[in-house]
Amino acid sequence: IECHEESLRISTQVLGNKNVALAENMHYIGNVLMQQGEHKSSLEYYDDALALLRDVEDRNEIMNAAIARNLHRKGAVHEKIGEHEMALSCLKEALKVGKNILGKDSVEISNILNSLGNVHRNLF
Repeated sequence: IECHEESLRISTQVLGNKNVALAENMHYIGNVLMQQGEHKSSLEYYDDALALLRDVEDRNEIMNAAIARNLHRKGAVHEKIGEHEMALSCLKEALKVGKNILGKDSVEISNILNSLGNVHRNLF
């Protein structure tokens, strides 16, 4: 995680704290924190990444794909900590954004659907 944090620090110093390129660093840190069981901290990084990406008025497909990916990971974290309704909300939004750019038949959409199925299974 130290490498990702240092990368984020350098990128912020060079690019400023509102540059969309920082979202990727934040996503990586969120992934590592999730794997380490630091779920609340990982959500903060995913939220920060999403905020940067959503602030861009003229988003391209790459940015929208990053939004879908962050929402998917955020939904997975909420599921891990038992926040099923939040997980559903994130995953449904990830599915909507993902389908708009990837179409309905992609591996990422399949993964999001599997995550949604897991949440539904745990809800009922």
